[in-house]
Amino acid sequence: MKKDFFNGKISTESRGIVKFTLIFPPLIFILCGIIFLCVAIFYENVEYAARIFLYCASLLSIAAGISYPLITLHLIKIYPKHRKITKHFIKEYVFREYNGSNEKHLYKD
Repeated sequence: MKKDFFNGKISTESRGIVKFTLIFPPLIFILCGIIFLCVAIFYENVEYAARIFLYCASLLSIAAGISYPLITLHLIKIYPKHRKITKHFIKEYVFREYNGSNEKHLYKD
C-alpha cells in the first residue's frame, strides 16, 4: 500500500502538478546557488563586495531550495489551517473542497 504524502487533501487530477512543483523549483534554486558559488570562487574579476554578495545569494538560494519542499509538504498536511501562507507556496485549486465540519475525514478517489 502506498503512503499518501498529501493526506488526501490534493485532488487526483492535480497530484502530478504538485509533484512537479515540489521538484522543479527547488532544483532551480539549488542550480542558481551553485552557479553563484562557482562565479564567486572561480571568476577572478569580481570585486570583494560583489563576491560577498554572491556567497550570501548562494547560501540563501541553496537554503530556499532545500526548505521549499519541506515547508510545502508541511503546509499541505495542515491545510486549511494556514490558508494564506499556503497560497504563496502552491495554488489553491489543487486542493479538494474542504468541509470544516468533518476535519479528520479523508476523501475517497
